[in-house]
Amino acid sequence: MSYKKYLKKLYIITPFKDKNLNALKKTIKSLSNNKSNIIISQLIIYDKSCEKLLRKFHYDIKNLGKNNYYFNRFVPAKTKGIYSAINEGLDLIPLNSYYVVIGAGDLFVKTKSPISYPKNNIIFFPYKLSSSRDMKYIKKIRSIYGGMPYCHNAIAYINDGSKYECNYKISADYDHFLKYIKNYNLNNQDMVESLQEVIFIEFESQYGLSSKSRIYKNFENIIIIYRFFGFSKIILYFLNTFNKIIDKVWKET
Repeated sequence: MSYKKYLKKLYIITPFKDKNLNALKKTIKSLSNNKSNIIISQLIIYDKSCEKLLRKFHYDIKNLGKNNYYFNRFVPAKTKGIYSAINEGLDLIPLNSYYVVIGAGDLFVKTKSPISYPKNNIIFFPYKLSSSRDMKYIKKIRSIYGGMPYCHNAIAYINDGSKYECNYKISADYDHFLKYIKNYNLNNQDMVESLQEVIFIEFESQYGLSSKSRIYKNFENIIIIYRFFGFSKIILYFLNTFNKIIDKVWKET
């Protein structure tokens, strides 16, 4: 007889600094509409530049979508930077709890049943990009030697006390992912098996910070690969990057 453990609570950390209230409202509504019978607790860690705007619409946003399964809390960031905001959020949630980092505009679009605990301490949610030509949900994990192998906003981690490295401006999510799977000794097969069919996540845009700063992202990725795997795997990174370029050109022709 198989026995499954189910999540009772999922924490959401949302760094917010772009002043796009409509995007934030969409995210809150999608989270509050969950039907998975788990409690979702969202922490919006906002930049001080948004303080006046949030104060003006405080009541409207603070109480938007609240119910027995969804709660939110607005917290001013102590320091600037997305990864610093994520770390501040991690300090506010219990150790050993599951969390996922999503941005304003990211949507939980389907929740059918409770989320089961994976045996390997990581959850991958199928996702899609609303701005992509291919509207199918993405479930494939790419090579870990080619940069971040899965959308970082579609991964739930356990808060084990580890933090994001703020010395990286773009690729701290990749560094965090590699440290995490190394800590739990996860292999590719473990990670594939952890893909969930319960929650699907949709992102409004595929053009985040890393897409706008590809040169700097590649520079940081190479440093990270060297630190974790040594010089030999940098060759695999260039091969993966080349294959991505060829694949993109092929799809556009």
